[in-house]
Formats: sequence, structure tokens, C-alpha cells
Amino acid sequence: MQSEYVNYFLSHLIVADEKIDEQQLLFFRDLLDLLDLSESEEKEMDKILSNDDDKKSFDEIVEKLKGENQRKWQEVALEAGAAIAVCTGYLYDEGPLLLDKARELWGISQERYEELKSNVYELISLATQKSSNKRKMYSGTLADTNLFKITDVIQKWYSESGSHRMEQLNDQTMLNGRGEYKNAIEYCKAIAKEDFAYASPILDEHLQTLLEVSRLIHAILPNIGEKETDEFNVKQTITDLEQQISKIIDVQLKEVSRSLKKKKQAMNYFTISFMGKTKAGKSTLHAVITGRGKDAIGVGKQRTTRYNRIYTWRNIRIIDTPGIGAPGGKSDEEIAKSIIDESDVICYLVKNDSVQPAEFKFLKGIKEKNKPIVILLNVKENLDHPAKLKRFLAEPEFIYERKDAKSLDGHINRIRRYAEEHYQNSTFDIIPVQLYAALLSKKESFSKEEQRKLYDGSHIEKFLNALQLSVIEDGHIRRSQTILDGLIYPVHETNCIFQQNMEALQSMLNKLKRFKTANHKKLKEIGESYQKRIGQTVDQEFAKLEDKISPFATNNYHRKQAELEREWSKVVQSVGLEKSLESKLDGIFSSYASDIEQHLKELVEDLSYTGQRLNRGFDVNLPNLFDAKRFFAYFAGIGGILVLFSGPIGWIGWGIVAVGTVLGFFFKSKKKKIQEVIDKLTKGLTGSVTRQKLEVKSSTIKQFQKKHGELFSTIDAYQNTLISSLEKIIYVLSGAQAMVQHQEMKLNKAYAYRLLFAQEPRHRDLVPLNDKEINKWVTDVERTFGKRFFIQTPKIIDREFQEALAQKIQEHVIIESISRERVEVH
Repeated sequence: MQSEYVNYFLSHLIVADEKIDEQQLLFFRDLLDLLDLSESEEKEMDKILSNDDDKKSFDEIVEKLKGENQRKWQEVALEAGAAIAVCTGYLYDEGPLLLDKARELWGISQERYEELKSNVYELISLATQKSSNKRKMYSGTLADTNLFKITDVIQKWYSESGSHRMEQLNDQTMLNGRGEYKNAIEYCKAIAKEDFAYASPILDEHLQTLLEVSRLIHAILPNIGEKETDEFNVKQTITDLEQQISKIIDVQLKEVSRSLKKKKQAMNYFTISFMGKTKAGKSTLHAVITGRGKDAIGVGKQRTTRYNRIYTWRNIRIIDTPGIGAPGGKSDEEIAKSIIDESDVICYLVKNDSVQPAEFKFLKGIKEKNKPIVILLNVKENLDHPAKLKRFLAEPEFIYERKDAKSLDGHINRIRRYAEEHYQNSTFDIIPVQLYAALLSKKESFSKEEQRKLYDGSHIEKFLNALQLSVIEDGHIRRSQTILDGLIYPVHETNCIFQQNMEALQSMLNKLKRFKTANHKKLKEIGESYQKRIGQTVDQEFAKLEDKISPFATNNYHRKQAELEREWSKVVQSVGLEKSLESKLDGIFSSYASDIEQHLKELVEDLSYTGQRLNRGFDVNLPNLFDAKRFFAYFAGIGGILVLFSGPIGWIGWGIVAVGTVLGFFFKSKKKKIQEVIDKLTKGLTGSVTRQKLEVKSSTIKQFQKKHGELFSTIDAYQNTLISSLEKIIYVLSGAQAMVQHQEMKLNKAYAYRLLFAQEPRHRDLVPLNDKEINKWVTDVERTFGKRFFIQTPKIIDREFQEALAQKIQEHVIIESISRERVEVH
């Protein structure tokens, strides 16, 4: 049935943000309890709610409901999803996005979607009426389906008994409170709202800065000329750089937007998150604090701890995260990491039976976000065993006080050592508890006395008192850390990214400038070297013909001119001068191209290495700097152009040689006459071959010089364009970084202002943050994020306050009162 896929669709909405809010889940469970679900349907929904790897995907479900013939079920899905969102108020940002995505894929108009949402309010209105004829009165799409029973759930939630039920659930919560604690929670909420109101416009400005950087860098490209014969494709090279920078900025844009979204979600709640290794006891702690008992560890048949599970009441929010370090649990770890930004305090759970160094690596990510932690050591004891339960009830404090080989002191020392390695300081509490004893203390099968001993012996009260005291004394600081300081982090990250990129690009620019000077010298050396090789090669090839002149003249002096020409042509052909010379020159040009290629490749590798070394995540790779194939094609025709011979070599001036020979025969002896003819023939052939050799050498070198000059100009133009483009990119990043640093400074000053007045009673009368008030009390700040915070102020600050402040924010603090000596506190 298609109604099954509607239920699967709603299941995905419940976990849309990788979170399960308990009120949402409770509402959904109330609905499912009224429906006649098959066993297979329950299993499929269980897979979705528990993030099983074999679950039906959202896209698969949407596709199953696609088509005009499915219109009724599509509208039912959208209307029921809107009903859950409106009734619980906890369908976060991803939920509406999924509803809108489904609407578009199903071809439902925005206007119709708005009508469906208005039906929800009609449904709620009818559900709260006392009329028993709601089915006939209600006109929405749910009226014709079994999901109409959602009205019964709404009635249950909106009725007086439903409100009483939620109040009872809230009263079970162990972090519930009155008086000073309640007032502190309200004050925390007010602080968060003021901090967000001050910071969000700065973050909006920051987003505009990032967008402007992308626009300005992209605008560099149209100013670069593009030649059809551009062997070095400079425009593509700059395009590659622009695309990489744009990609980095796009990632940062998403990060800043995500951070703003998370802070807005977290604004109204003081949030305590439970993190730790799988089976460390997070779900048990969650069950104890919320008062849900064992049932809260697994809601119904759903195993929900592979998502972040949220419970909220009276401006307090607890998040139970998936376990860290489970086999194949990388996605679970990422889901757990996703809520660090939203957390005011992180309770990191470990258990005493297997403390391993690896499970503390996760603390590094928490420290990077500057979040305070409390480490809870869950002492494992099988209290289901009658003998162990009896011993615990007899001596509840024994496990905490024992000093033998099983003493907790060794565990605590190891935990502190392992945690400090990744968290980088030791300003955190380690509280031993026995969570299972606290869970058992709620069982009615135990007597009142036994329940009291189980509860007291669990030491959960020490943990709860520590949390409540933290809210009363430091909750407002924690809220500013989460909202204000948390929004500094993405701005600080942008600043670091710009700095890293500028360092990488500046190093490339410096190398290019140095290379340009060295390149002139290198290309000149290469040109002179190959020009010399060309001349030597021409000489060597013509020497083969020159060696044939004397024997030819001696053996052929008696021939007539026509015969001499034929015989000399045979000699020239036998030497193979033209083919040999062309082949040798082609080899020289190929070698020349290889040397130039190697010269340019060294530049590419050097630049790439520079970028990779200086900048994490920015691959400064210039693949289009040199295209060898196009380069060889550029020089392929040189040999054919240069080696040109017009007719048989050596016949220029032969006529003069012949006349001189005829006249000589009348006046000289035969032997002498013969020698003179041989000499004259040798001289004539030598002169003619030499002239041809000089012509070929001159022509070849002239052509080579022309091509080499063109190459020199092309490389020089490429370097000039690349240098100019890099200078423009660096200029854009430098200007943007100045704006980002100003934004970061404003946020840091606001955070410093909150810290300076953190313990003043008058500050309980909340004054909205404004630049005039902030600059009056914070004259300067310098910060190494998460490590060192220097604050300069005209306010007089004593050492005791500074020490307490450093302990609370878990950061090295230096507060310098103007006209007083600087005081440093760790």
C-alpha cells in the first residue's frame, strides 16, 4: 500500500537533520500506535529511524510516490509532514527542505503546497474543539486516509490532559529546577538572544565579503587575452586557480551559513551534549537525567542512538550522540561532531573497564571549537547479579574509596593524561559515577531505602549539582561561548584560509619573478648552445661532400661539362646530404624542445610543491602551464622549412672553370695542363659547396633564431600575465582579509566585553551589545583562537577573577588594565 511509503516519508522527516527530537518522536509514536502497521512496515520504519545502512532512502521513497496517479498520497505526505512540524515545532531546517524537494519532484505547485499547510491549522483548530463530528467537518486530504487519525494525536497533545502529560514528563527531568537555577536559565536565554542579535549582522557582512571575493577573482579572467596559438594557455591556468579559490570560498560560505543556522537553533536552549565511545553509557545517562528510565534507551522498537537524540524542556536541551569508535561508525562520528557547535557543555563519557588512548582523539575537535568539557567516568558493575547488588547496597561508597589494585585513582590519572594530550589543557573535571545504579534507583521493585542507596551510591547527584552550579555561575559565559565565540570560529577560519592562500600565492609569485630573471639567462644559454650545434651539424654534413671533391676532380677532369654534371650529381646523391642534414636538424630541434620542456616542467613542479607545502587543502597545481604536444607541433615543421636546395650543389661558376681550362691547353705541358684542370675543378667545386653550406647554415640559424625569439616572447608574455594575475588575486584576498580581520576583531571585542562583566551583579540587568559600549571597555584584543586571549581594558581586574575566568573558558587569558602591569593567567 502507498500509505506505507507515506509513513516511510514521515520517518525520514523525523531524522532530517540527523537529529531525533524526543517530542517529535513521541508525537510520531502516538500516531503509529493508532495505525494498523504490518511487521514489515515496522521493520522498514525502524531502519530509517535507527539510520540502518540498509534503510530505504528518501529519494527511493519519493520516487515510489511519483506520478499523477499518486497525487492523493503525495498531498497526504506533505500535509502530514507539515502537521508534525507545526505541532512539535522541532522540524529543523532540513525538514522543510525535504518537504519542498518532494513537492518539486512530484510537480505540486507552491500555491497548492500553501493550501495543504493551511489545512494543518484547520485540522488543529478542529482537533481542539469538543465536537465529535470532526471527520465530516475536516476538508483536508488526510480526511480520506487512515492518517486522519493524526487528528486524534493532535487532540491528545492539545487537550488539557495532553498538556498535563507533557508537564509530568518535564517534571521527571532531573535537571529541572526552580528559583535561582530557573532565573539563570532565563538569563542564559536572554544573553544568547542579545549575542546572536549583535553577531548575525556581522556574519551576514562576512558572507557578502566571501561572495565579493568570488566575484572579483572571477572578474580577472576577461582581462586576459586568449590567442589561438597560445602554447601555454595562460587563461586556462588562471581559470584553474580561480576555480580552486572559488571552491574554497564556496565551502566556507556553506560553513558560515551552517554555523549561523546552528546558532539560531541553539539560541533558546542551554545545551548539554553527551559524547563518548560506543556503550560508554550515554543513553543510560540520558535516560537517568530525563527520568525516562530504561525505556528511553530504546524508544519502542526504534534504536535511535545512531542519530543525535534531543530532549528539550524549559530552555534546557540535552543531546545524546552516536557512539565514537564503533567498527564502520565513521558516519556516526560525523553525526556526533555536527552538534559540537550547538553545545554549551560537553559531557564526555568513558568507562573504567577499557580506558584506551584512541577514544580521546575526539577531544581535539572539541578543543578546536573551544568547547568546555566535563569527563564522566562511568564505573561499570553488574548490579543485576544478586551478590554484587547486595554488596553495593551494603557499601555504596566502596567503589569510590577503595585503594587496592582496582582503585579508581589509576583510571582517573590515565584519563587525565590521555585527555590532556588532545584537549591541550587540564582545566576540566573528572567525575566518577555509576549510571546503572542511578537507573535502577527508579525501579519500583526496590524499597524506598534501597532506591535511596542506589541513587546516592551512583553519585549522579554530584554530576547534576556540578551542571546546575555551572548554569547558575557560568551559564551566561557558556552561552556567549556557544553563540558569540562560536560565530567567531568560522570568521577566524576564513581569515586563516585567506592567509594560507596568500602565503602560497605570494610564494608562487616570488618564485615566478625570480624565475623570470633566471629564465632570460637560461633561454639565452639554450639558444646559443643550439645555434652552435646547428652550425656544427651543417659543417659536419657538408664535410662529407667536401671530402668527395678532390677524388672526383682527379677522376673526372677529362669529361665534358654535361658528363661532369651527371657524375657529380651521382656523388651528391650517394652522400645523401639533404636527407641526412634534415634528419640531423630534426633531431636537434627535438632535443631543443625537450630541454625547453624540462626547463618549464621544473618551474611547474616547484610552484606546485610550494602550494602544497604552504597550504592545506589548496592544491596549487598548474596542469596547463606547459602543453608538450602542442609545443612539439609548434616546431615540427622547422626542419622541412630550413633545408632547401635549388638544383645540384656546386654548379655556380662552372662555366668560368670550363673556359679557363680550354685556353690553358695551348700554352702548357700535358701533365701540367691536367693538374691545372684538376686544381681549377677542385677549387670551383669547393667554392660552390662552401657557398651552399654558408647559405644553408645562415638560413637555418636565422629561422631558428626567429622561432627561438618567438618562444622567448611567448614565455615572457605568459610569465608577465601570470605574475599580473597572481598580483591581482593576492590584492583581492588581501583586501578581503582586512575586512575579515575587522569582523573578527569586532566579535572578539564583544566576547571580551562579556567576559569582563561576567560576574558583576549589575550586568544581570542585561544591556544590549553595542559598539560604543564595547569599545568603551575593551580597548584592544589579540587572540590565538582557543589558546591565548589578550584583553586590554580600563577596568580594574584582580588576579582571582582572571584565574577563575581562565578556568571557566579553558583558555590562556591575559587581561591588561590600562596603566597597570600585564597579568597573565593560565
